[in-house]
Parts: sequence; structure tokens; C-alpha cells
Amino acid sequence: MNSRLHKYDFSSLSHFGSEPALSVQVPELRELMMAETGLEHDFEPAGGPAQSDWPVAIHVPETYEEGYAYPLLIWLHGDGGNEAELPMVMDAISDRNYIGISFRANTRIGALPASKYRWSMTMDEARFFEEVLYCAVVRLRRSYHIHSERIAIAGCGAGATLALQTMLRRPNWFSGTAMLGGRMPALERPLLNFKQLSQKRVLQIADLSDPALDVTEFKQLRRVLHTTGMEVEMSVSETNVPCEETLRCIDYWMMDHVSRNAFA
Repeated sequence: MNSRLHKYDFSSLSHFGSEPALSVQVPELRELMMAETGLEHDFEPAGGPAQSDWPVAIHVPETYEEGYAYPLLIWLHGDGGNEAELPMVMDAISDRNYIGISFRANTRIGALPASKYRWSMTMDEARFFEEVLYCAVVRLRRSYHIHSERIAIAGCGAGATLALQTMLRRPNWFSGTAMLGGRMPALERPLLNFKQLSQKRVLQIADLSDPALDVTEFKQLRRVLHTTGMEVEMSVSETNVPCEETLRCIDYWMMDHVSRNAFA
């Protein structure tokens, strides 16, 4: 298993094509980053914004073959985790079928040196994260052969909520999302892009061991997503997620998409 930790330098954000990925321009991103220091983002303070970075982990199969277009799994950890859990996640899902990338959450939990983080996602922060995600995936695709129509975003707990939120806002970026726990994101218009969401795939796994689980809300989320024409698979787990069983479900779910579209 080939998993590595990387940091992406924000000074290269302006190098990804002639047009920006989103409506937010690179100078605005830098101003936003400087303005949000009170939110305890884990950016390196020395050297100013051009030298700041967002830590990620990358998994590339040891048997990587240049001629094969790999599915990409974007993994967002739950509160209290960090990007370094990616090797465990990919080992449980499949250490050879996918390329994986995981992003560290943007807010530190507790005092140093504890390496625990949580997601804080105002709309400005969400747009900022989307820009980072876009640029990281573009950079990854320049180095490795990734199938553009087999990019899935998945997460656990708050990471699952953010994964769904990101797909609802940017449906053209992903083939689907896998949620281990999580809930409906607090978007003002969550189904704004409903036409682009049709036939997107969602794997929704409820964590029965979670005392905060609201079964009614869980079922309501499934119904809401169905109204857009999305394909929603629902399951439950009696063990804290992510566990090996629920992570293996992601493998089956993703490979089903690959097999159904093998000749597309």
C-alpha cells in the first residue's frame, strides 16, 4: 500500500488553467485565509499566505498501472480525526482498486500537540474548501491516471455531512457520495442544482451506535435525495463508523458503478 502525506502550497493555486475553478479569485482566497486566522485553521503562519498550505494524504496502489483509469475516492474524516487515517480507510476499502486523497479538517480540537481536527463550514469556508479540493484533484490528475467520471466523495460523521454538501453544491464534479453517518447539510437551498443531481449515487449508512442518530431524520434525508432523481442506497451499522464492514460497503458500492459503466 502506497500512502503518503503531502502539503499543497497555496502559491500554486493560480496555476490551474486560465480560468478560476470557482467565482472566488485567488487574491480573494488569500485575503479570506488571512481574515480567518481566528477560526484556528491549521495553516503555517510563517511566510505569509503564499507559503501556506493544507495538509492532505494520498494513497496510490503499489500495483499502479499507467494504462488504467483509476476511480478516485475523496475521504473526509469525522470530528476528532485527521488525514493520516487514509491508509486505514483505503486498506479496508481496497488498497489496489482506487487512488485516494484525504483532507485535514480546518479547525484544531484541543491544545497542541494533539492531532485532532473538526470541520467548521460556514459558506465562505465551504467555498474555500471547494477551491482547495478542486486544485488538489487537478494536481493529482496531472500525476496519475484518474477516470474523470469515477470520482466519489465520502466521509464519516461531520465529514459525511460535508461530503454530501459538497456534492449538492458541485454535482458535476462527482459520480456520487458515500455517507457513514452524517446528516443533511444546513444549506439555504440544498437542491438548487437538482437537474444536475439526477442519477447521481448516494450510499447512506446509519450508525445505530450513535446516540445522536435521529432515525426519522435519516429516513427523511433519503426521501429528499430521492426527489432529485438520485440513486440512494440505504443501510445501517450497529458498530461505530468507520469500521471495516462499512468501509467494505464503499468498495462494493463503487465497484458496482464501475461494472455498470464498464463500456460507457
